[in-house]
Amino acid sequence: MIGALATLLVKHDGAEAAEAVLAGSPKAARYGPAAFHAVLGGALARVGALVRTPERLWQLELAGTVVLHPSALRAADGSVDPWTEPVLDAARRAGLRVVVVDDPVLEDFAGLADVVVDARRPLDDVVCEMRGGEGAVITVARLGSADDAAVLAGLRAGDLAVALVDGDGAVVWGADVLARRGLPDVWRVLMAVPAARAVGGRSQTLARSGAALSGLLVAVGSRGRAWAAGGAAGDAACAGGSGGGECVVLRGAGGSGVAAASAPRPRPRVHWHELEAEEARERLGREPVAEVSGLDRVTAGLRGRRVRWPGIRRWVRCAGVCGWAGR
Repeated sequence: MIGALATLLVKHDGAEAAEAVLAGSPKAARYGPAAFHAVLGGALARVGALVRTPERLWQLELAGTVVLHPSALRAADGSVDPWTEPVLDAARRAGLRVVVVDDPVLEDFAGLADVVVDARRPLDDVVCEMRGGEGAVITVARLGSADDAAVLAGLRAGDLAVALVDGDGAVVWGADVLARRGLPDVWRVLMAVPAARAVGGRSQTLARSGAALSGLLVAVGSRGRAWAAGGAAGDAACAGGSGGGECVVLRGAGGSGVAAASAPRPRPRVHWHELEAEEARERLGREPVAEVSGLDRVTAGLRGRRVRWPGIRRWVRCAGVCGWAGR
């Protein structure tokens, strides 16, 4: 806007001022996160997680706290879900403040939480208190029935509500994400938090760079009919748009990377020291052998090998200029 105002005051040309506004618009700041969240939402849908409100995925970039209700961390038989530890680890790796409602079953995992709140406190009060701090709040819970008003109110009080609908979990249509597979889907959502922050930061950088470059091109301008033919104006528009094009490609690839991340194969925690020798041997005999899928074989073959896409950045940056020159 400053560049457009300066152009209008100096050159007294409304058309050139309009070109300055168009060229300086922060396209990358919008296109980058939009591409990332579109790819992430599609990837979650392919594994069975329904994103009911895609616009709420933008809260991932701002997330600062995750509130986990015990219903989400317990298995169908009432024991600790084996995915509890990977989910807590993903939350901590994302730099989130981990808040867990107290539960005797989760005693072994209390040390992995930043805050353990009293189970007698209403969940919505806990969430509202956390929303008073820094960042958005992700809430995770599994409702046994639609009549569980206390848990439902706490779940919906978050900025991004993730409801587990696996097993006997009730379908909460008011939630933002429905995790059909349970905690594995929650793990993937939390893994997307660092990537969403990186996308936002990179997009802002590209937007500022593109706006500065396009502003310079508009200020330099061109003389006579060359400017009217769109020479400098076209270059400025392409300079402002190339950052957005790069964001669409690269940030979309970032969303695909989160979706294709190799999921851990957690095992339930067992207090082996409390078992008799015969019971321990019997339990070891029941341990399932992990199967390696075709996707895991491919990712394992590519792991540690850097894949290069020659010239993709140059192609994206030049696509706008080439398109303009071909007119």
